[in-house]
Amino acid sequence: MTIEKVTSIIEWVRKTNEGDVKYASFPRSRAHAVRCTVSNYNQAFGIDRGIFIHFHFCYDEEVAVIVAVSLDEREITKNTEHEYEWREQIEKPYNR
Repeated sequence: MTIEKVTSIIEWVRKTNEGDVKYASFPRSRAHAVRCTVSNYNQAFGIDRGIFIHFHFCYDEEVAVIVAVSLDEREITKNTEHEYEWREQIEKPYNR
C-alpha cells in the first residue's frame, strides 16, 4: 500500500480502475471536496465506465481511501448484508 500525494483530485479519481484500492494524503479541509468529486464521478464517468467508487476518509490520519468495484457488483450488494464488505479491503489504521 502506498499513500499518494495528489495534486489533482479529479485526475486521481478518474484514473481509478475496477478492483483498485487507493490511498492519498489530504488535509481534513479537503475531505468534502474529495467526497464530492467521487460522487460526481459515480453519477457520470462511473456509469460510462461501469465502475462505482466507494469513499472513506480517515480523519485521524488525514488519508482518503477509494475502493472501486463494478457497477454490477454494487447493484448486487446494495441494500443487503454485504453492502459494506468493501470496507474490509481498507488496511489498518485507515479502516476506522
